[in-house]
Parts: sequence; C-alpha cells; structure tokens
Amino acid sequence: MNAFENQVDDMIAYDAALFAPGNVSRARIRGVEAVAGTTLAQWDVAATATWLDPRNESDDANHGNLLARRARDSVRVDADRHFGALSTGASVYVVDKRFDDLGNTRELGGYALTDVRVAYALSAAWKLQLSANNVFDRHYETAAFYNQPGRNYLLTASWRPSSR
Repeated sequence: MNAFENQVDDMIAYDAALFAPGNVSRARIRGVEAVAGTTLAQWDVAATATWLDPRNESDDANHGNLLARRARDSVRVDADRHFGALSTGASVYVVDKRFDDLGNTRELGGYALTDVRVAYALSAAWKLQLSANNVFDRHYETAAFYNQPGRNYLLTASWRPSSR
C-alpha cells in the first residue's frame, strides 16, 4: 500500500466551461493506492485500487473543488493463465465519475471497461497476441465530447531479445 501527497503550484488545467486553459495557482493531490497479487487455481490475479482527493487549493471561486478530469476512485483487476506456449487473460478497469471543468459543474460519468487477450509464444523471444479491448462496446468520455474508442481489436507481434 502506498500513500502520497503532491502539492502543485501554477498547474495548467483545461477548463471545459471556458474552452480554454486555466491556471490553478495551488493544488493538492492526496491518495492511497493498494496493489495485491496472487495465484488462484493456476490464474495469476493482480488488483490495483486507487483513492484520490485531488483538490483545488487556489484562493479563488474554485477553492475546494475537485481538480478537473481526475476520478476519486479507480480499480483494475487482471487475471492471466498460461497453458504452455499459449496464454489468455482479461482485465476489468472501473473509474468513478469526475468533473470536466474547474467549477465542477459538468460531470463526466464513471465507466467500466473489459479487455480480453490471448497470446502464443512462437519461441523464447517471439510472441503473437490478439487483444479485444472494450469488449462490451461501452460509450465513455475521459473529457467532455471526446468519445473514446468502442470495441477494437489489436494483433501484435513482439520480440524480446534473450538476456544471455
């Protein structure tokens, strides 16, 4: 488990209400992040949970507001299993609602995404992987009016030289 606090002076933040960059003269971001992993029934399972308190500490009308586009809570869970040269896995990522503007008037909804993958090791150095991302084709925005990709597929070939 990790706890942190960041103090930021003169942070530039896009203010969606004004359609322009804005200045946050003082910001404070406190948080706790928990990471855990284990093996269950031959599945490697990893989880990360993050809790944030991202605050505008400026001496202006936005004092005390949440910083724009920063979710207070997020969770990611990954499960992967190997069957010799073949491996498979899935990830679920959940993000809480957040605000798009410095005044905290435009709320962006939370979302949950699921990704799945299958890979085959051609050799010790080469691997092919097919991923399906956002498999339930969820509509979500990380910024207002900026739609993220729907369901998509990715085929990758990777090479990792041996360390000998």
